[in-house]
Amino acid sequence: MAQHGQINLVGYHESENGMRTINMQQWNYKGIDVVNGHVRRNDEKFEAMREAVALAGRGLLRLEPLVQYYPLSMTEQAFRDTINQKEGLFKAVLVPDDPAA
Repeated sequence: MAQHGQINLVGYHESENGMRTINMQQWNYKGIDVVNGHVRRNDEKFEAMREAVALAGRGLLRLEPLVQYYPLSMTEQAFRDTINQKEGLFKAVLVPDDPAA
C-alpha cells in the first residue's frame, strides 16, 4: 500500500458476519484516506444516477457488457443464473419472447 493512498469502500459482503480486521497502525502511518462509497443521502444518490445516465447517454459508459437478456420463457433460467452467480452475469433482464422463434 502506497503512502498517501486512498481506499474506496464500495461493496459490502456478508462474510465473517460483516466484520473485518484492519491494520490501523499501517493506515495511519501511511496516511491512507478511507472513503465510504455507500451513499446514504438521497440527494447524493439521485445526483450519481443523473451523472451515470448522462455518461451513458453520451456513450462514455458502456452498459451492454453488464446486461444479459432472457426471454420470458427462460425466467427460471434467469433466476438460476443470478442465484448461482453465473460468470459474467451482472444483470438479468427479462424481455418478451420472440414471436418469430
